[in-house]
Amino acid sequence: MELIGWVFLGAGVTGVLAAVVARLGAGRGPAAPSAPAETGLIHALPAGVPPQDGRPGMLRTLDGTVPGARELAITLLDFATRGFVVLEPAGAPTPGGPPDWTIRPVMGDTPGLLRFEQTLLDALHAGTTPEPAPPQTLSALARNHRPDLMAALDQLKASPRAVGWVTTPRRRGAWAVLGGVIVLAGLVGLAVNLIRGFGVSLPWPGLVGAALLVVSGVILVGQSRMVPVRTPAGDAAAHQIARYRDWLAQVPAHDIRTEDASDILNANLAGAVALGGAQHLGDVLDQLVRRAAGWSRPVPIRLDWVAAEHDDRPLPGQAAALATRFVDDGEGMFERAGIGLATPAANANAKRKVPGPRTPATIGRVSTSHERIGA
Repeated sequence: MELIGWVFLGAGVTGVLAAVVARLGAGRGPAAPSAPAETGLIHALPAGVPPQDGRPGMLRTLDGTVPGARELAITLLDFATRGFVVLEPAGAPTPGGPPDWTIRPVMGDTPGLLRFEQTLLDALHAGTTPEPAPPQTLSALARNHRPDLMAALDQLKASPRAVGWVTTPRRRGAWAVLGGVIVLAGLVGLAVNLIRGFGVSLPWPGLVGAALLVVSGVILVGQSRMVPVRTPAGDAAAHQIARYRDWLAQVPAHDIRTEDASDILNANLAGAVALGGAQHLGDVLDQLVRRAAGWSRPVPIRLDWVAAEHDDRPLPGQAAALATRFVDDGEGMFERAGIGLATPAANANAKRKVPGPRTPATIGRVSTSHERIGA
C-alpha cells in the first residue's frame, strides 16, 4: 500500500513542476518585435507617426502599463488637439486647492472614434441637445460623470484587443479543463489517503503528493486567466511605437520644415506627453522657430486647442509645457475622485507621481513663463 503513496507523491511533484513550466512559458509573452518585413504594396509607416488605430492613451498598453487616470487626461488633450474641445486654465475649485481646467466641447464631426473615446466624449456632452454643450470643469467632470469615466477607462483597457493588437491564448479553455481534472484527482487522492490513515499511521507521502496535485491543478486553472498575448498586428504596433518614441526623443530641428512646425506640434503633442517626449519636441521646434525668426521668417504656432491668453506668436515649448501641465493636473483631479487610481501593478513599468497642489498663480498667462520670439 505504501507504493500508492509514493505514486501520488511522484505524480504531485511532476504535476507542480509541469504546471510551473507551463505558467512561466505562457506568461513570458512575445519577444521584442523586429522590424516587420515589407511585402507587396504594404509599406512601413514613417517613424514620426503612431501605429494605425493607436491613440495616445493606448501607446503604453503594449509594454505592460495599465491605463489609468493619466491616460484619460491624455485622451482629453488629444480631443483638444483634434479640435473636439477647447481647454482653458481655471482657478482652483477651493481656496488653496489644486488648479482646475475648463473644457468647452466644440460642435462638429468626430470621425473614427474608438469606443472609449466615444464614451468619454459623450460624458462631455451628457444632458445636452444637439446644441453646443456648455463648458464644464475637470473637477465637475470627475464629480458628476464618474460612472461614465470609469466605463471609458474599462473600454480603454480593452482597446488593444478591440483593435486586434492582443488576443487571449488559444488553449485558454483547455487549461481550465485540464486544471480542473487534476484538482479533482488531487482531492480524491487526499480523501483516499485520509481513509487509509484511519487504521494505521497517516500515509504522508500520499497526502503530500495529493496536495501537490491540487496545487498544480490550481496553477493550470490560472492559465485560463492569463493576460492576452500579442498578435502579429500587435508586434507591428509595438515596433512602430518604439520607433515613434525614438523619433519624439531624438528628432533634430533640421528634419522638420518650418511650414510644418505648427501641424507637427499639434498632431504629436498628446503622443509626446504619453511617451515622455514632449519637452524634447518643444525644444526642437523652439530651435526651429527661433532660427526662422533670425532670418525674418516668423513661424506662427497655432494653439487653437487652448483658450488661455498667450502671445500672438507663442513658442512650441510653451504649448508642450501647457499640455504636460494639463495632463498632470487632470491625472491628479481624476485620482482624487477615485478614478483610475494607480496600483503597484500599473506602476511596475511607469512610475508616475501625482502632482501636488499648485496655486492659481502658477497657471497665469503662458507668456509670463516664456520669452517672446525675437525679444
